[in-house]
Amino acid sequence: MSTRSKFQSEIDQINNIADAKGIDLDDIEVTESTTDEGDRMITFRIMETKAESEENSVGIQVSKLPEIQTADMTFRNEIQSKMSSLKRHLSGVTEEAAAESRETGDTGEESSSVSSRTHTQTVPLDDGPGASIDAMLADLDQRVEELEDRVEAIEEKADALDGLQKIMNGGSDE
Repeated sequence: MSTRSKFQSEIDQINNIADAKGIDLDDIEVTESTTDEGDRMITFRIMETKAESEENSVGIQVSKLPEIQTADMTFRNEIQSKMSSLKRHLSGVTEEAAAESRETGDTGEESSSVSSRTHTQTVPLDDGPGASIDAMLADLDQRVEELEDRVEAIEEKADALDGLQKIMNGGSDE
């Protein structure tokens, strides 16, 4: 637990980002190690679903090199990016589960929260009073997906620029 308490601010940051994205975390494991170059590295294994086996667990892993000048910014950006990917993964799993539950007749709360998005994509539109609303919802869903893809691409570019900045700063210090 001493390793975990040393990095409480990072753990709090991870939890805050997860909360903002609506992700409920089961566990965060913290380990310290050293890179091949001799730099200290802290690895955070962030588990949304912690199972007895690795194959059944769902989560992400983020590392931080505290001695690097941009470590905090890079760490935050990497968490944001990977949490977004995890959220998209979990949404896909939830949509599949909702579709399966509708087929079996289950009307649980979780399936109804996703059903409107899936409903607009699977029910043919007609000229009824709800048709225009269904069409608008389908259009909005498509736009949201496109925006999420664009944000992910921007985050990946930002990560690449951060890495380049680390390289440039590392080269000027020597």
